Amino acid sequence: MKINNKSIIRFLFVIHMCITIVIISLLAGLLFFQPEIFRKIQYIGYLLLIYNILRIFRLKYIEYENSGEVLSLKRYSLFHTQKQQNQIEMPLYKINKLYIKKSFWYNYLIIIFRRDDQKFSKIHFPINHIKHTDLQKIQNNFKNC
Repeated sequence: MKINNKSIIRFLFVIHMCITIVIISLLAGLLFFQPEIFRKIQYIGYLLLIYNILRIFRLKYIEYENSGEVLSLKRYSLFHTQKQQNQIEMPLYKINKLYIKKSFWYNYLIIIFRRDDQKFSKIHFPINHIKHTDLQKIQNNFKNC
């Protein structure tokens, strides 16, 4: 089973780019046509622009694949799709428990696994911008294994 969030990331990228263009257009329009208003709100506009650009650079593609024997998680940057930032490949027999932890801002895939020295370790893998139905599929797929 393969799950990824490419369509959502592409949609969010387009939305953030549109917002960035609108902010730049508003700031440029105010600078030329209403300079006194521009002087009052220029720093707020700059902060919104920087925040939006940072949001664009933080968008990541995520691929989840469970072949029945190996669990594979890959995370790619939006602009460097060939270069993997985080990658986890682990045989399913080593995994003790897998669940999704939801916080206010982020969703994490928590993997508790047994190392070679029989101690348990925990991995927190951020999985943002994945549909709720796909998150349910991940949980149900692991429960059925």
